[in-house]
Amino acid sequence: MPGSRPSTWTAGANGLSLAEVCSGVEIIQVKKGKKTAFEVSGDFAAELHRRRRFDGNNGDLEDELSAVAKRAKKRIQWSSEADSLVAQAADLATARWIVEQLVKKGLRDTAS
Repeated sequence: MPGSRPSTWTAGANGLSLAEVCSGVEIIQVKKGKKTAFEVSGDFAAELHRRRRFDGNNGDLEDELSAVAKRAKKRIQWSSEADSLVAQAADLATARWIVEQLVKKGLRDTAS
């Protein structure tokens, strides 16, 4: 995928490793027993606000993105707090899709 690159970063013992960096956003692989999930997390609302692309908080961003995900029939677990939005998917392709939605909202410059 353009804008994606694999990484060798790992924190192995706790079940976390960096799956890849997609458009400048880290996608973390989370292993718990036999289950694997891919997580995208950060204070995305604050970054979008700094870029004058979004005027809400991470809860508002979660609401918007979860509605888009539902229409696209994506299975994603969401959670948010004041300073963090967390999205977990069962596969890397869906995690990349989450990043793509953030980029569409203006998280990163599309020219880079």
